[in-house]
Amino acid sequence: MASLADYLTRHGIAVLRFDDRGVGKSGGTYANATTADLVTDAQAALAFLRTRPLVAPQRTGLLGHGEGANVALLAAAAPGRAPAFVVSLAGYGQPGYTVLLRQQTEIMRLTGADATEVKAATDVYHRTVSIIRQTPDNAAARAKVAAVLSSANTGIDAAMARARAAQPLLPGRVTSSISTPKTIWPRCSARCCCSTAPPICRYRPSAT
Repeated sequence: MASLADYLTRHGIAVLRFDDRGVGKSGGTYANATTADLVTDAQAALAFLRTRPLVAPQRTGLLGHGEGANVALLAAAAPGRAPAFVVSLAGYGQPGYTVLLRQQTEIMRLTGADATEVKAATDVYHRTVSIIRQTPDNAAARAKVAAVLSSANTGIDAAMARARAAQPLLPGRVTSSISTPKTIWPRCSARCCCSTAPPICRYRPSAT
C-alpha cells in the first residue's frame, strides 16, 4: 500500500494513510476493535481529509485492501456523507463463512495435508461455527468450543482447550496432524452474516 500511496501522490492525488488502533500514535487497542469500529475510523479519516485546505472535499474517497476494502464499502454504505468513490482491492465477494472455509482447505492442501486430514479439519470447523451461531452467550460458547477441541485433539488437556477457546484466534492445531485456520473467526459472520457479504464485525472475545 505504501508504494501505491507514493504512486498516487506523485500523480497529484493526495493520500492520507493512518495507523491501526494502538499502533504508532493511534489510540485504542486493535485486538478489541470490531469491524464496525474500523468503519468509524475510516469515516473519521475521511472527515479529517475533507478539512485540509489543498483537498477538494467533494472528490475524496476510500481505498482499501482485503478487510480494508470491506471497511471502505461499509463506510460508504453507512448513514452520513458518503465518499465520492470507493476502490476495493481484493475485498470479500463471498460470505465470511465461505471465505474462511476455502482459506483453510487451500492452505492445508498447499502444506501437504491429505483428503482425510482436510475433511477432519473442516468437520471441526463446521462444528465450531455451528456452536457460535447457536450459542448467544460467549462463556457458554467457549465451553462448547473447548469440548470440541478436546475431543478432536488428543495432544491438549482440558485446561489448554479452554484457554484456546477463550482466545480470539483459533488454535493452530486440532489434532496432532490436522490444521485449523489461524484466522480470527468473526462471531457476527458465524451467526448472522453468512448469507451476505461482507461480514459486519469481528469476534470480540469479551463481548456478551
